[in-house]
Amino acid sequence: MVRKLFLAVAVLGALTSCKKPTLADKLEGTWQVNDISANGTITVGGQTLPVVADDKTIDPTSVFTLVNATKNTPSVINYNFNATMSVNAITQVIDFPFSNSGSGSWLVKEGEATVLDSVIVTAADGTTTRYAVLLLNESLVRLRTRQIIDFQGQGVNAQIEFGFIRQE
Repeated sequence: MVRKLFLAVAVLGALTSCKKPTLADKLEGTWQVNDISANGTITVGGQTLPVVADDKTIDPTSVFTLVNATKNTPSVINYNFNATMSVNAITQVIDFPFSNSGSGSWLVKEGEATVLDSVIVTAADGTTTRYAVLLLNESLVRLRTRQIIDFQGQGVNAQIEFGFIRQE
């Protein structure tokens, strides 16, 4: 009887210790930015034109570090990215700097049926940015968001995609 009880407790312990990792568990860590693309529209001389930009260079120190919440601490994010984006204009290629850095908190919202999982980042200044999770595996993440980008003094409402690789 004691042996059966011990075996049942051992099996129960093994089952509870093998819980499936959550979305937040999978995202925790340091991720290097390795791909950025953006598209949107800009109005020039009363005419609305498409803007499509791809990264030309990304500083290798461009990383997002996500620390998952514990019982007594919130989830924390630190981020820094510096890139040069290239826009193919009708007659020329225009390069512009694209960078951001800061810290704050983050949380995940699991998607349902036709809705993608999301990562919601609240920066230290209180601004909130929502990222749709397009791809997530052990070594790669791809996120999409919508932001206003300053391009030659005008705000471009752009859809931006970031690709990341996990850092060791």
